Amino acid sequence: MIGFSKNLLALMLLLATFLFVGCTTVPPESTTILGLDTFTGMEIINNSFVIYLDYFPLATIEGRLIVRKNNVVLVSGVDYVVPTTEVDPITGYARVIPETRLPFFINTREDLSDGYYTGTIKFLDNTLFPTDEVTVTYNYMKPTVCTYSISGTGSRGPYYIANHPKIVPGEQVVTVWNTGSSNETIYTGNTSFEPDMGATGYSFGYYQPNPYIMFNTALDTNKRFSISYRSVN
Repeated sequence: MIGFSKNLLALMLLLATFLFVGCTTVPPESTTILGLDTFTGMEIINNSFVIYLDYFPLATIEGRLIVRKNNVVLVSGVDYVVPTTEVDPITGYARVIPETRLPFFINTREDLSDGYYTGTIKFLDNTLFPTDEVTVTYNYMKPTVCTYSISGTGSRGPYYIANHPKIVPGEQVVTVWNTGSSNETIYTGNTSFEPDMGATGYSFGYYQPNPYIMFNTALDTNKRFSISYRSVN
């Protein structure tokens, strides 16, 4: 596998929570990184014919995404597709085309983040066998680590993340503390559209240009929270 270590990224995000508010600088010479993920046919079948890549958002430049089955290059739109999204005119919620379960960190119904933004591929090849090997070569956007901090308003939110529209989904670290206290609580993102993480849970809307966090319970004005996350240009 090619790319940043997930453990290293988690450590960077946690450190960012305590060290600074703002963003680190992305070197200008390169805006994408090469990723290479491998899956068995059994993994894809068991996942309802959906592939979740390790790194994202994906670069949308033509030729930057290559899917192979047993070393044979597959055809986009025939063998697989990167799902798109649109607003359902009846419900007002996001609708995924074709119908695909996006990763669990998409936990607000209005979030229009698509397959390119979440690293999701829908496999259309019904001849896939458990012993097949599928490899995906792709370019994903180079991230920078950012931190945003603000006080509670006595409400659940939404609290908009000002001036940072392109947040990488699913890897933020959210901490909450009482003003003047050093005791911090790490909050956990809901794993569905329901508030299943209880009083210290939250939902996150990643879709540009106005990403936001919504807490499961109201955040008092004597509390402050910080969000450390990755962002792309």
